[in-house]
Amino acid sequence: MCVIFGTNQAEVNGRSRSDNAASSSVTWTRCCTKALRLAAMGSLLGATTLVVGCAPMSEPKVTSSTELYETTNRQGLTLDQLRNASYQGIYDAPVKLTDGKYEGPPFQTGGASRSQVIFVDKLVARGDLDGDGRDEAVVLLAESSGASGTRNYLAVVAARNGKPVNVATQLLGDRVQLRALRMENGRLVADTVAHGPAEALCCPTQKVRRTFMLDRNQLTETRREEMGTISVSDLQGVTWVLEEISFGEPVKTEPAITFRIDKAQIIGSAGCNSYFAAYSSDGPGQLKVSPPGATRKACAPAIMEQETLYLNALQAVTSYSFFAANLALTYVHDGALRTLLLAPRVP
Repeated sequence: MCVIFGTNQAEVNGRSRSDNAASSSVTWTRCCTKALRLAAMGSLLGATTLVVGCAPMSEPKVTSSTELYETTNRQGLTLDQLRNASYQGIYDAPVKLTDGKYEGPPFQTGGASRSQVIFVDKLVARGDLDGDGRDEAVVLLAESSGASGTRNYLAVVAARNGKPVNVATQLLGDRVQLRALRMENGRLVADTVAHGPAEALCCPTQKVRRTFMLDRNQLTETRREEMGTISVSDLQGVTWVLEEISFGEPVKTEPAITFRIDKAQIIGSAGCNSYFAAYSSDGPGQLKVSPPGATRKACAPAIMEQETLYLNALQAVTSYSFFAANLALTYVHDGALRTLLLAPRVP
């Protein structure tokens, strides 16, 4: 069974399935405010680094991450509780998040530079890590201290009398990407993109699978597998659905704009018309897209406007990267770098 983005048994984006001791789940949700999203993106990217995983996909109805968040009825810790919890293991003292963010005092009186911890809303994994029959939540936190570096952490949160308690926190590394996160037989499996020996911190390319167990309130790494270098083939076999034309700029969810890449070409729906385009890649993270061809149907003006924006952005793509189980395509618009953010279509 090929599993992506941590989805396999118990819950897909907040929708309930049968529970058991080996169940696991991942919820993707849209940031609650544009300001928090932009802060999280700037903090995490540094350049154009982001995160994902992949698996065979069917073609079901698209449900936006916002809808999934609003309709979830799974018992346990809510996203709001996780975004306002206290977390340890990052600084000497625990930090309390407010609406998904912590800001420390300025490093210099009157200065703007300060430490920050951001809760990454796009990915929350749920599963039973300690064998007590109750799900823990595993969240992604990004910490920065005013410089270019961003240290990414996994934090395990348990429900204690209905309240969130952070029982373990594990550093993944500085600008290490998280491609996928899932539970397997009481273990936490993280597919990451880490740095090779001579690689710049901005641009990791090495796929590493890390397996952890929760033991005495600590995440202990039990296995580490080197899996080669990222390539365009890691994007193949997945239908991606456009959520934002650039960070903080959501698109209409219906009709869906899709992106699918195979060995020969890129295909998808631009909202009204089907399209296809040739592509090439000169190395890890690199992607160039030729001007797309498309059918010539006419739709409502708003749909056609969005379609035009997307197709223009697509042919200006220069690179791909990953962010918390989403694909990011970086493109140039009016001399500035922007990013298409696409979510995997969930079967």
